Order: sequence, then C-alpha cells, then structure tokens
Amino acid sequence: MPCRVRTFVWIALCASLALLASGCSTVAFGSVFQDDGSATHSITVMFQRGGLVDEDARRLERQFNAALERAKADGYTAERVNTMTQTGIRVSTNTRESLDTGAVHNGLYNSLAPESSRPIAPFVGGFDSQSTAVGGARFAFEMLVDGETLYHSVQDMAPGHRQLATRGGVDEVVQFIFSATMPGDIREADGEIIGRSTVRWTLPIDGTTTMTAHSGQSKDSPWLLITLTILGSLAFVIALSASVAWVLIHQRSTGRSRIVAPTPGATRQITDSSAADATMTVQEVGTSLARVVDRVIGGQDVETAASDRAAPREMIDGTQPQGD
Repeated sequence: MPCRVRTFVWIALCASLALLASGCSTVAFGSVFQDDGSATHSITVMFQRGGLVDEDARRLERQFNAALERAKADGYTAERVNTMTQTGIRVSTNTRESLDTGAVHNGLYNSLAPESSRPIAPFVGGFDSQSTAVGGARFAFEMLVDGETLYHSVQDMAPGHRQLATRGGVDEVVQFIFSATMPGDIREADGEIIGRSTVRWTLPIDGTTTMTAHSGQSKDSPWLLITLTILGSLAFVIALSASVAWVLIHQRSTGRSRIVAPTPGATRQITDSSAADATMTVQEVGTSLARVVDRVIGGQDVETAASDRAAPREMIDGTQPQGD
C-alpha cells in the first residue's frame, strides 16, 4: 500500500485530549472465513461516548473523517460505526484466500499508523481447509500474536505519553481483541466460543499468544434415501413371507379337503387330530417364514423355501392318501 502521512486515530487523538486515562478505547480485529477460503478482514476502533466532551467529540469526528479518506485511498473499505454508547471507525478488506491472514491484519493495523512509526507485524498465521473422506470439510485457524509488538507499537504511536509509559498503563486504556468466524461448527478452540461458528480472544500485550480454532462442515448425508431403502426391503420381505405363508396354508387346506370322510365313531379322533394339525400348521408356518427371511438375506432363491414346505402330509387318520 502507498505510504501516506497518517494519524493513528485512537492513540494520537486520545493522547492529545488526555482521554486514555478514562480507559475508553477498544481495538477489535476480525476475520469472517468462507468454506472456499475467501474472507472479510477488518479492524474496528471504538470509543465510549461517555468519555468525550463536546469539543473532544468534534475533534474526534474530524480525525475519523480524515482517516476514512486515507483508508479509502489505500484501497480499503472504510466506514463510520455509531451506536448509542460508542462511536468509531471500521476499516476492512476482502481476500480470495486466507493462508496468510496475519499479513492482511498487519496491513490493516499499519494503515492507521503514522508514517514515522516502524512497520508493525504482530500477527503470523492463517486459515486453511481440508476435505474429508465422507464429503465434508475441516477448517483450521492458527495464528501467533506477539504481545510485545502490540505494546511497543502503542508507545511508538504516542511517544512520551505518561499513561503509555508502562505496560499496566496501556492495559488500562486500550483493549485488543480478535474474533474469527469459521464455516461449519466450532469443534475445538483455545478462545471463547461465541455461538456455533465464532471464537474470540482477548490479546495480552506481553509474550506470545497462540490463537487456534477448528471447525467442521458435513455435507447432507443421504439418510432419507438409506432409510427408505431399508424400509422398502423390510416391506418386501414381509410381503414375500406373507405370500409363502398363504401358499403353505392353502396347500394344507386343499390336502385336508381330499381326505375321506371318517366314520361316525371316529368323530372324537378327527376333532383331536384337527386341533393338533392346526397347532402344527402355525408352528410350521413360523418356521417357513424364518427360512424365507434367511434365504432373502443370504441371496438364495426364495421359491425353494416354499417348495420345501409343499410336500404332502399324512392324512389325519394316519393313512396315506389313496388314488381314485
């Protein structure tokens, strides 16, 4: 980006107005990633309205407007952000891939820094995706933040300011946060999970902070088709089993109709034999159904199951059927 004379709005202005002592500013970095690797990155600087008197508010307004023009000239998208309690500015950019997200945020951070300050590069890392065997995708965000660089960058932007002379003083007046919104659902993260897809970190201004988050996104599985296939198969087996049972019962009924009528003295014997035959028929039908199911599952010929049970039975009076 072309170098321009810049004023780091939230530090230079607060230093001149002695607003830093009120602990009024928040610097929020953020990235919203898509599943194709594209993303929107931003830096948002906000002040609490309660810490501003009328003259300070007017001066801050002029500084914001100037910052908007500089950011737009550098190729960024810049806009004012106003709420009932806060006022600020947001500078953002879009990228087609996010492997080097750290460099993008370093650029955004430097766009608000005065030209005299050294290049600021507290962020290293990025976002990546990986397809899974089942058709879904996994996403990983990993970034290192150098807190010492953040701390010294604040001091460089407002040299000589007493409030910023110590690390504790900077902590009191400036809060750095970073948020990442990822595709799918957050599976694990070392920051604060907000909702199903967003993780937020508060960045310390000492040492090195690791920001890590992993999310997953599964494509719609054909569960409905699988369920319908299973139900259809079960319905087929049940219908086939019912057909075989009907054939067996019909064959037995036909066989009994050909039996010679018993003599009057054999009525008791016929009654007992009929009851036994009925009981045996239910048992054998159950056995036949089980064989049919086994054959269907095993991929064998189902008609054989029915023919196995179609052999003639002995007559209920214990004699073989006689020819005409």
